[in-house]
Amino acid sequence: MDENDKNFEAYFQGKMSAKQSLDFQTAMEANPQLKSDYDLYVSIKRATAEIKRDEIRSQLKSLGLDEEKEINRTSSSPKNKTSKIFTLIKTGISIAALFMIGFWGYNAAQSSGNEELFAQNFDVYTVKSSRGENENNQYAAYKKGNYNAFTVLADGEDHSPELELMLANSYLVMGKVEFAISSLNKISDDSSFRDQKYWYLGLANLKINNFKETKKHLLHLQSLSNYKKQEATKILSKLN
Repeated sequence: MDENDKNFEAYFQGKMSAKQSLDFQTAMEANPQLKSDYDLYVSIKRATAEIKRDEIRSQLKSLGLDEEKEINRTSSSPKNKTSKIFTLIKTGISIAALFMIGFWGYNAAQSSGNEELFAQNFDVYTVKSSRGENENNQYAAYKKGNYNAFTVLADGEDHSPELELMLANSYLVMGKVEFAISSLNKISDDSSFRDQKYWYLGLANLKINNFKETKKHLLHLQSLSNYKKQEATKILSKLN
């Protein structure tokens, strides 16, 4: 596997850090051939997942037909009835196993797609203001990408809405999604950061595959303003 393939797989599976994802997106924007190669990679992955699902459906259908033949063939004697029951049990186990394999495969592909969708839309919030010596220290840590240090510096303070937004972004980068959601929910709808609150709530829930909450927050955002309207519409269309 060459370096591009490794990057494609890591990005598709959502295994890159936020910074790596942003760097990779920037590289694709600057290199149309790289973007084209990645799009082809994604198409092949999705086509492969679809082929596997079709194979499973075919096997299930085949098992169903074999089961019917076996019932007709063995319905005449008590001995054969016992054999028929055993055959049905074996068939049921096979169907259950195939179903679970298909379920896991489908959900793995879907989860990867949603991780990719999150990475494509997540940009770390850029701080617009800083006030006081403490917040200047926090701003420096945040700006340098020292998100763990930033959360430590901000701990125990009376947080402004912007600081809560910065915390939420830091937690998202660190993979602490529930903490991010908690910080975002502390931002009042009266705040000037209301739109950002609902955008990042949508992304946070997308990251943990809570699609009901993702749709709720993004639809609410669209009802409030035009902030990230195209991006929200794209995400919603892929989840429907």
